[in-house]
Amino acid sequence: MLFWALMADRFSLEQSKRLFGAIAVGGTLGAIFGPWLASQLAKPFGTPSLLLVAAGFLLLATGAAWWFTRLRTDRPDPARSEREALRPSTEHVIIGGSAWEGFQAVFRSRYLLAICAYVLILAVMATFVYFTRLQMVAALGTNLDMRTAKFAQIDMITQVATLVLQAIVTGHLMKRLGVSVTLALLPVTVALGFIGLAIIGSIAALIAFEATFRAVQRGVMRPARETLFTIVPRADRYKAKAFIDTFVYRGGDVIGAQTEGLLGRLGMGLAALASFAVPLAVVWMMIGLWLGKAQRERIASQPQGVPAEAAP
Repeated sequence: MLFWALMADRFSLEQSKRLFGAIAVGGTLGAIFGPWLASQLAKPFGTPSLLLVAAGFLLLATGAAWWFTRLRTDRPDPARSEREALRPSTEHVIIGGSAWEGFQAVFRSRYLLAICAYVLILAVMATFVYFTRLQMVAALGTNLDMRTAKFAQIDMITQVATLVLQAIVTGHLMKRLGVSVTLALLPVTVALGFIGLAIIGSIAALIAFEATFRAVQRGVMRPARETLFTIVPRADRYKAKAFIDTFVYRGGDVIGAQTEGLLGRLGMGLAALASFAVPLAVVWMMIGLWLGKAQRERIASQPQGVPAEAAP
């Protein structure tokens, strides 16, 4: 959460559309490199030693973040508006105030409240997908090695697909199709995925659905969602975002788990889950489209020469 808050604070909207997909590649490369490195070091050095390796990488990340906050992200460009040109002057101002202001800000702004709803539904859907995977893999048998291999297969396909999307597709999607369409892609993916699972119900369909879901979530939706915070006041980039990405997201986890559990106790299968998830995905898609439209309107209505912190 804090990493993306810093990105939203340091980059303008246009920069974020172009760069956030490429920046997210770093996380995917780490997700691929980390398990490989652990597998190589576990035997010769022992598992406890991996904690020291992890601590070393965390120190490197902390140093990189400290260095980044002291770099200037703007470049001389006469075509830039005065509003963007004034933005770096507020980068190092201490925000102050209370963390509870983020909670209050969400309920004072339709824009932030819509982001809140988008993230809540995202968490619910991610939980649905997670429990569906657990149940379908468990139904294959009790062999632990077989289950592990299936989970590893899903994860590897997901990471490779995410890397391709982040490196090649995301930036072009946001620049050419806009944030609205980019945010709507994941809800469409979820709706089609649950319909496919309800019809086919095979492990191959599950692998294809989850790999696509997680790849679009991490490679396309996440960078697009983070651009939404580039146009809000600086305090909201940290405080309101913290509330949304922690409390609201975990609340969605709870709602998704309880709903899935209730459907299971009622003896309902994939068809019932799909009948619940698909209409919810339609609502989710509409929220994503509205957010992109609202973002454009806020940019258009913001007076020239006024930094984002001073805009209404």
